[in-house]
Amino acid sequence: AKTYEWLADTSVDTLRGNTVTASPQVTTTYFAVGFNELGCSDTLSTTVLVDELPAIEAGDDRAICINDGLINLFENPDLSPPGGMWSGNDINADGIFDPLSAGVGTYTFTYSFEDNTTGCPNEDQFQLTVEPIPATAFAVPAQVSAGFPEAFENNAPISYCPLSYMW
Repeated sequence: AKTYEWLADTSVDTLRGNTVTASPQVTTTYFAVGFNELGCSDTLSTTVLVDELPAIEAGDDRAICINDGLINLFENPDLSPPGGMWSGNDINADGIFDPLSAGVGTYTFTYSFEDNTTGCPNEDQFQLTVEPIPATAFAVPAQVSAGFPEAFENNAPISYCPLSYMW
């Protein structure tokens, strides 16, 4: 054929030419009509099967304290499906994150998974916010009277990390 026309939906980049690029979102049949210099034509069709992306869940974003110890992202109970890979800064190949080494801040990790049956990949992101060790700032009176209770108030900023006090 000398020229081609494509009978297709909007998932192709052009309707004329020897080559088109298709980006179907669902299974789609494409038709190509080839014309020779005499105007004779022939039509060929092909169906492109589109597989659904695998459903991925990296889990809900959360906050931890800087001194919580090592975090294994593969142990996240909301992680689905198993068998994927974690990537991001300050995480190793085993999905281990060390908040003390990483420091205070928000970290974004990506969980990637490829379906072995279809070969379709997908990914989801998870954010982990590392909070500092909570500070204490008690307002303590310089002098109190014997036998009378006195309240000590912590004026430190509110922190995600739980506070307990030992006297």
